[in-house]
Amino acid sequence: MLTRYIFGSEARWTNDKYASTLHRVVSPDNGQSRYSVALFLMGDMDYVIECLPSCLEEGQGPKYEPITVERHLTNKIRETYSK
Repeated sequence: MLTRYIFGSEARWTNDKYASTLHRVVSPDNGQSRYSVALFLMGDMDYVIECLPSCLEEGQGPKYEPITVERHLTNKIRETYSK
């Protein structure tokens, strides 16, 4: 099984057509080992994340203001560790 975690930038690009999910890991109860491989990709920190025109319905505006990758990651880190 392959699972891809959406970190929020996809929600901004797609105007919430693809939304972030709460990341949880549950070990199987059947005694089998669980293997996990994490891959983190960093974008160009100056790149601006904004809604893709193809993800807007006619007459609809974007739900999110444009934001740089750096600011988006900084905000997500603050949200994660301020709880």
